[in-house]
Amino acid sequence: MPVRTATASAASIFSGPIALSAKAWLLIAVLPCCFAQDGLARDGLAMNGLTKNGLAETTQPPASLCQADEEVVFSCALGSDVVSLCARSDRDSIRQLSYREGNPKMIRTLYVADQANGHRFKANVAPASPGALVKQVWFDQGPLRILLTECIGGDCRRSAGLAVFRGTRVVRNSGCARTDSDLAWFSRKVLKFDPVAKAYGSTSDLLQMEEADNMLETIY
Repeated sequence: MPVRTATASAASIFSGPIALSAKAWLLIAVLPCCFAQDGLARDGLAMNGLTKNGLAETTQPPASLCQADEEVVFSCALGSDVVSLCARSDRDSIRQLSYREGNPKMIRTLYVADQANGHRFKANVAPASPGALVKQVWFDQGPLRILLTECIGGDCRRSAGLAVFRGTRVVRNSGCARTDSDLAWFSRKVLKFDPVAKAYGSTSDLLQMEEADNMLETIY
């Protein structure tokens, strides 16, 4: 399946008269170390504990809110609630991506992207510090942007989290705590590194790569 990349190919980066920005050089410098870490087993299904103040809960909530016929793309606990990104597929093709926040008794926030409704999730990968990259998946719902993040590399302030924006104001910023049954990373089924283009890309048009300022310097 072709991978839609977020950045230019290696050939286009290093050739031609166009000078790269400082951010572009930083991204190129960080990718090798982060890709090495990202090469660890990241497609297993597990769960993270997440609280509103970023501290681990002692009672572990449900692993995810994904349904039996869905694969877990990302899942993280929010105290007694959970946020989950779930994929429903036909063979090798993803036909639906769903974000759910709440608990098994009550879903508080639901966003579904499929070919019929025209909704799409957006994604980007950007440096947060000289030794870290932050993978981002988000959607806009009314005045709010709901953003899931995963940080890879040695200089990550936290491994993963959830942020909610209203315009340029951060109204929620929570960090995932690591647990033995960890799920707070993005599955390669939807977001993976393309070694040819030397860039992360999406494997589904339901998740579109897009450059965006998600205020990483504030939330990380």
